[in-house]
Amino acid sequence: MCCCCDSPQQSDGRDSQGGRRAPVIERHISITRAGADGVVSHTEVHITTGSAEYFDPMACCGAHERAMIAALRSYLRPETAPACLMARLKATLDHCCEEESE
Repeated sequence: MCCCCDSPQQSDGRDSQGGRRAPVIERHISITRAGADGVVSHTEVHITTGSAEYFDPMACCGAHERAMIAALRSYLRPETAPACLMARLKATLDHCCEEESE
């Protein structure tokens, strides 16, 4: 699980003996903030959701809707990010961190 975002990670759906089991979605959110008065607060949230509690497009969507969901997922969660996007994200985060420290 990524420590810097709340991106869900889905298990492979197999138990320790290799049999099928219900998929589980896990989320981890971690936030650390330093205030102007020097107080540091740290919050962590762990969320585990069983298969009965998440949206399953295969069970409730038509072919057109599933294709649209797949296209959106590939757009919003690319395998790799272009260098220009990474540079913009770094500049944005640097700018935000500078504002908080002032």
